[in-house]
Amino acid sequence: MGRGTSKRKLSRKRNPQRQLRDRLRTSLARSPLHNVHIVVQPTGVEKMSDVLEEFVEPYFDSSCTIEEYRSLLQVAMAAWNAAIAPEPKRTAMIDDIVARLQEFSDELPTDDLKHILRQMIARKEACFGKNRRTIIDFELRDMGDHWYLNVASLLG
Repeated sequence: MGRGTSKRKLSRKRNPQRQLRDRLRTSLARSPLHNVHIVVQPTGVEKMSDVLEEFVEPYFDSSCTIEEYRSLLQVAMAAWNAAIAPEPKRTAMIDDIVARLQEFSDELPTDDLKHILRQMIARKEACFGKNRRTIIDFELRDMGDHWYLNVASLLG
């Protein structure tokens, strides 16, 4: 019994998808959404990690680093969620997003950041308009030969 149990525990530790999912659950447990029932992958619903990767594809440069890709995903997540918000709230959301991004880096001027966000919002509406899921969090992990993206979202 002891050997079988330890093998099962080892295989769980090596499963990157489970590790990422567990970390996202821990992150959500600390958030205001701690009472939300988590469904790992609802039947018949496309994976948000696939959707988010497709969403950022026009902005992705294959030579970028994992940190650059993570930054792109953060901006994309903010734009995606702003696109779901009612039109009157978007301008305030965009201003808030730009202010937060400027705290970490002032490499891009404010007008350029706003332009990129508006461009992403337009892409969300044009290409992913039926998807009303809010992206809560994501985790990007370097698996050696590829990057693995796990996304937590709310069904909308």
